[in-house]
Amino acid sequence: MANDFGLVDAQGSPGKLICATAGFTDHVFALCHLLGFRFAPRIRDLADKRLYVPGKERDHPTLAPLIGGKLNLKLLGTQWEEILRLAASIRHGTVTALLIIRKPASYPRQNSLHTALREVGRIERSLFMLEWMKDPELRRRVQADNQAARAGEVQGSQALRGRTHVTRRP
Repeated sequence: MANDFGLVDAQGSPGKLICATAGFTDHVFALCHLLGFRFAPRIRDLADKRLYVPGKERDHPTLAPLIGGKLNLKLLGTQWEEILRLAASIRHGTVTALLIIRKPASYPRQNSLHTALREVGRIERSLFMLEWMKDPELRRRVQADNQAARAGEVQGSQALRGRTHVTRRP
């Protein structure tokens, strides 16, 4: 099965997308999640990254110093069917994920679908960042996978562009 980034793992199963810091965007987190991939980027400058939470910041006092804003769950609710339709279109090859990622940059004002997709990405990115902070083994694995991908030594995965590759989920 081809994923929507044009990637296919050997057994046709969803994998884990690993990339260097440049791929650390909300839209990439969202599309990977919607397409069944675990996005595991290396996080550089973690102190500069912010979490997004449901509700108000005061509802999460322990996380308050890390919070960058609240999630727009109402927008997600109104756009959810469009988000699923977009994921299906990518999955069936009607549109490419790369086009979806680049498209918001070409508009002065983002449309509601791209804004809702960003909200999905904020959820996924926030969850990944919390896991990253909590799990030293995850940090070690991602660093090792990135180093191996750069060196071209990854076994059982397909090389993508630059420093990105797909591995099978454990």
